[in-house]
Amino acid sequence: MTIDSRTPVIVGVGQHLHRADALDDALEPLALMELAIAAAATDAGLDGPPAADALRVVSLLSWRYGNVPRLLAERIGLTPAHLDYTTNGGNSPQSLVNQTALDIQSGAIDIAILTGGEAFRTRMRAKKQNVELPWPK
Repeated sequence: MTIDSRTPVIVGVGQHLHRADALDDALEPLALMELAIAAAATDAGLDGPPAADALRVVSLLSWRYGNVPRLLAERIGLTPAHLDYTTNGGNSPQSLVNQTALDIQSGAIDIAILTGGEAFRTRMRAKKQNVELPWPK
């Protein structure tokens, strides 16, 4: 049996868990996503992120950036044709995976990077200490 060449497959996965000891060593959500993408590229046997057609980000709760996918694409050195950001909601991550699979199957895209990152614990720690985090907006 042959597999259709448009069958979506997950090639690499990555995660970066960072439990900051204090505010001065805390990582912002974009940095966490960047490290997770690097881990996924390594898992896929690549030297860095692939030249993706789409960079898709799960909506953040812990920090507001102007345009998360654009900022992230700049940080990892990519210029994908599609920069997407989900709405808030419990089913958004799975919906993002489902839509990406459909887009690959239809031929709309070939390679996509899906990511997300949260630093809610750090944000609440900063709020409690009345500290403004120096993260980009």
